[in-house]
Amino acid sequence: MRRSFLAALAALALASSPAYAQKFVGITARWTIPTTNTDGSPLTDLAGFYIYYGTSPSALTHMVQIANPTQDSYLFTIPFTGPTYFVVTSYTTAGTQSAPSNVVEWAPPVTLGTPVKLP
Repeated sequence: MRRSFLAALAALALASSPAYAQKFVGITARWTIPTTNTDGSPLTDLAGFYIYYGTSPSALTHMVQIANPTQDSYLFTIPFTGPTYFVVTSYTTAGTQSAPSNVVEWAPPVTLGTPVKLP
């Protein structure tokens, strides 16, 4: 029985879409799709990805499953109210999961208060 171990994902990146007039647009997570196993052999049984996220790097309590091995991004359309941390893993058709990617932090943009008129 061949056991497949996925190569670690190269990077996870986040991009915030602009928000105007207090309207949340979204956060897009992007990652590199692995092509080899950790032993260097071609990865032929990639099944998808998991994105874990939460309020600290040690409390990634939420998860989104991407059941498409060719998808390399995901748009979060839920508003995050504070700093949020993300990692992505890949998994095979047999259910073997890779090590997590690097942890990426997203923080909401600073909102400015009411303008002050100076003398």
